[in-house]
Amino acid sequence: MADDNTLVRKGIISCLEQLGGIELVMEAKDGLELIHKLERANELPDHFVGYQHAYDGRRQTTELIKSKWPDIGVFVLTVFDNERYMIRMIQRDAKWVHSERS
Repeated sequence: MADDNTLVRKGIISCLEQLGGIELVMEAKDGLELIHKLERANELPDHFVGYQHAYDGRRQTTELIKSKWPDIGVFVLTVFDNERYMIRMIQRDAKWVHSERS
């Protein structure tokens, strides 16, 4: 799980853990820290979850993860409705969860 907002990151982690069957093996404050952790990892995670803020580096992080570790699944959580961004991420094999802002 990677996100620069500690409160958001911890909240998403808590929600995922409550679902059961999910084990958090790596947590990072941003994409760069995540990449460094993946490079040093003895065992790679099955999936990477990132929360999409407007115009952050998630696309570059996803591209690098998919090029270096193609077997890691990528899930992007977002409240932003940016169709071009979504298409690019899906083309890079990212799974997408979009939640409308209320």
